Amino acid sequence: MPNSRHKYFRETKKLILIGSEGNNKTERIYFSNYNRRLKNYRIIFSKGNNTDPIGVIMDTIRSKDKEDIDLKNGDRVYCLLDCDVSVPGRKEQIKKAVDIANKHKIVVLLSNPAFEIWFINHVQFTTAKYNSSEEVTKKTQELIAGYHKSMDVFEHIYDMTKIAIDNVEKLKKYHRTIDANYNILNCQPDTDVIDIVKLLVEDVCDDHRFK
Repeated sequence: MPNSRHKYFRETKKLILIGSEGNNKTERIYFSNYNRRLKNYRIIFSKGNNTDPIGVIMDTIRSKDKEDIDLKNGDRVYCLLDCDVSVPGRKEQIKKAVDIANKHKIVVLLSNPAFEIWFINHVQFTTAKYNSSEEVTKKTQELIAGYHKSMDVFEHIYDMTKIAIDNVEKLKKYHRTIDANYNILNCQPDTDVIDIVKLLVEDVCDDHRFK
């Protein structure tokens, strides 16, 4: 049965459901800022406290069903996962999670090793590898003054979104020149976050910074 609280928005906006780790507010804070700017979409977030890849996908599936997501109507569902190279067995967990997500038409966006790779590319292009998510956080702190987990950095970096998109596309091209069988699980630093950001940027009303 459709969720009545979405009735008004069904007339005006399509939904983008984003799933992420339950204890990680960084992604949710960043993407929630787009709701003030979007014309045709509204971003909502999955509910749940899971932190392992499969658990996060299952939380997203449950939220997808509860929110009456209509993919045929143009709604979209994404799930953000960190590859987190320092965690044993993480790669195999992610592969299984992606298989489950594909069956439920959920687009998994990976960041290797962590989401902050997206933040770093607003300020700097680099192919330097990281041994852990902690190293990525440390690098982000060097580039964004005062950065810490769950910090709202949106206004600090929004004007550099086009730079970040260009840098990540350049990064992916770099990885493909090294390995024709490109797979983000084997390439870092890298992030798929641009896939959703490019959609959001296209929907931002008359913003000259992205033209």
